[in-house]
Amino acid sequence: MVDPHGANAIVVAPGANAMISASDVQNAAPLLQDASIVMCQLEASMDASLAAFTLAGKNRPDGALKILNAAPIPTDPHDERLQELCHACDVLCVNEIEAAQLLGWESFRVLSGMGREAASALLGIFPRTSSVVLTLGERGVCLIERDILSGQVSETVTLAAVSCEAKDTVGAGDSFLGALAVALFRGETMRDAASFATQIAGLSVQFPGTQASYYAALDVFSARASTQGTQGRDSAPP
Repeated sequence: MVDPHGANAIVVAPGANAMISASDVQNAAPLLQDASIVMCQLEASMDASLAAFTLAGKNRPDGALKILNAAPIPTDPHDERLQELCHACDVLCVNEIEAAQLLGWESFRVLSGMGREAASALLGIFPRTSSVVLTLGERGVCLIERDILSGQVSETVTLAAVSCEAKDTVGAGDSFLGALAVALFRGETMRDAASFATQIAGLSVQFPGTQASYYAALDVFSARASTQGTQGRDSAPP
């Protein structure tokens, strides 16, 4: 559902997602074991996501980068499976409401400008996580990173959102996550990947629809890249 300002109100009807089991994931083991990036979210069962993370990159010397979009947060944010997923991921991506739920904060603390503190707090409670990406809608993205070997934590960075008139924000988070994964797969730094994802998400909200808006966003991005002298659509994700 979309309000007059283009903001969305999410109603989750799991449907087929709720039917995905750990055994279904096991059937895809060869794909997951060879994967360099595995992204999970919580619209499928947490058991299925845990199985995917367990298999992720097993056939690769360096394993796989595990990205968790912890959405939607279950009724009990202290669910052991959710905590296990958060502790298992390399990159945790949440919006401000989800961050507040994971931290046990009142949502207004994040909504009222404490995004940087929330990102830092999330990194603190999940010691295996190397990056927290906190999306803040029209206020951009907060990113904090940690070197797992040294334990050194970077300064929290805020990336500005694309200034635009939003027509439909449904699917903006998915476009962000897809673009983030593609950029990381291409070898970009987390900061550059998050910046690219922010651009794609910012373009997608300017068009109606969900999947249709992704193609429109890529067309605009490719046209701009071509104008700037890059390789056009070749510089955009496939």
